[in-house]
Amino acid sequence: MEDRGKPSSPLAGCRVPRPEVVPHRVERQILDFLEGRTHGEELLHALHDYVLDEPIPERMLAFLRQACRGDLEAG
Repeated sequence: MEDRGKPSSPLAGCRVPRPEVVPHRVERQILDFLEGRTHGEELLHALHDYVLDEPIPERMLAFLRQACRGDLEAG
């Protein structure tokens, strides 16, 4: 039965990671961001820096090189 007196949480029904999966420092960074103490830069690095180690696909490199040459020639 639904309680119409209380608004439901925006995360109701979302799966929340088990605490042992989320390192304490990342948990602290999430709370700091959500509570407005930080802008989340460290949190973004903690969550996404692994992507920086992935190679850039050759087709994308070729495109970027061509785009850079076009900018240099136009300027």
